[in-house]
Amino acid sequence: MRLSYYYITYLFFVILIFSACEKEEVFVSAKEPVIANPDESFITGDFTVEILSRTDHDIFLKWYPVANADKYEILVNDTMTVSENIVKENNNNYYSFRLTNLEPDTDYKLSIRAISKDLNIKLASGTTRTHKETIANVLNVILDKYKYDRVGFGHCIPVQDKGYLLIGNAFVFGKQKIILLKLDSDYNISWLKEKDNTDEGTAVIDVKEFSNGSFLLMHSKGATQIDKEGNQIWSKEIKESNSKEDLLFNKCLTLPDGCSVLVGSLFSYGPTNRYYITKLSKEGNVLWEIYGPSRTYTDMYILTAMKLSPNNNIVIAGATWNDGMAYQGSATLALVECDLDGNLISDITYDIEKIPYYIFDINNIFPVENNSFYILGTASDYSSTRRNTITLTIKIDNNRGLWYRENSFSAGGYFPKINLATLNDDGTFFCMIHDDRGIIFADIRSNGEISNSVGYYNYPSGIFAIRNKENQIVYFTSDGRIITLNPDGYSSSK
Repeated sequence: MRLSYYYITYLFFVILIFSACEKEEVFVSAKEPVIANPDESFITGDFTVEILSRTDHDIFLKWYPVANADKYEILVNDTMTVSENIVKENNNNYYSFRLTNLEPDTDYKLSIRAISKDLNIKLASGTTRTHKETIANVLNVILDKYKYDRVGFGHCIPVQDKGYLLIGNAFVFGKQKIILLKLDSDYNISWLKEKDNTDEGTAVIDVKEFSNGSFLLMHSKGATQIDKEGNQIWSKEIKESNSKEDLLFNKCLTLPDGCSVLVGSLFSYGPTNRYYITKLSKEGNVLWEIYGPSRTYTDMYILTAMKLSPNNNIVIAGATWNDGMAYQGSATLALVECDLDGNLISDITYDIEKIPYYIFDINNIFPVENNSFYILGTASDYSSTRRNTITLTIKIDNNRGLWYRENSFSAGGYFPKINLATLNDDGTFFCMIHDDRGIIFADIRSNGEISNSVGYYNYPSGIFAIRNKENQIVYFTSDGRIITLNPDGYSSSK
């Protein structure tokens, strides 16, 4: 039987199409490989691609040559195709490529295709995720720039309504003022108050909130109470009754009954020093006073941290004034305890035999169960004054014995100092630490070990910090910025 020309042509055309389809089915997977977990380091399929690194804006890939492959293509989210500049590294038997200009904290599906000269294709496909950016958000507390000049905040505390109270200084039409600023939980300004700042005695040294939502502002010479809207209730300059020494207050404490406690130092020529503790009534009147023993410059100390213990006693800690060089002495740490009626329970000092460091900064004391205390502070070797600076976690037990642990922190600089410490629900301490180059946020376990720590080089100093429910760090700066950080974030230049 003879086949016509048209039949032969049709048969050839069908065979050609069938052959092309058959060839495509042989070399292209019928379905893509199982998508890899975004946190895994490999993309798999007909061959393996290693994810060498991921940042907030790029992903770096590496793979070894695939047999018979003539070129490679990378598909991103099945839309963008990259085929240029995919070359083998010099002196290396592998290929690599960096995908750039990606969005942070975003899933990307990557398909790497190895293509032979006769268009055979082998495929590796999977998903991965870019890192979060380090800085999640920056807000600025905006005041009237035509009225307020040189604004600087020194204090920030969280308040019961989930907002914040900020206290600072500013020049208002050429006159220095104390600025009281209340923010709500969304960082909007609820109210703004001004107070005269005529001398050092009116500058705010410490601030605490009462249980009724009002606030105690402690000055170096006394205290002021304001209501929850910032209006003054009373203001008192405290003049202790039995001495002509100079009195400077260091710390305050508000009590559940609406009273308050102030602790300070009495200085006289010599120099000599003794601590002074007083309880104030709801109206700011002195209820009782406690005077510490007079000490000379070799073993004097300043009480700077105060809390109410679980058994309703007042516990106060302080550090020596001794710098280990100009003032050779033995005192390093002091712990004072009294009851709410002004009866002194204990006054204990620890010397270099117990803690062989010059402790020059203590702002935090935490009473815990069993009448024990944790103290976090900054110290240095006696032989080096402040040149070899460390942080100390100190525990004092119910028998007033102690142990301590040293830690070193750095954001790229030296001289770390604990500016803030708070007690977490799990018993660890969340700390904000500054050195001379940046800021560090760390969690310290109750045994003194560091559970995690992250430093930020050249970041501004903070006056307060918290962790939010997303595990981000929110910290307030002295210039009025509120910076939200992702501790697991990545900083790169896009």
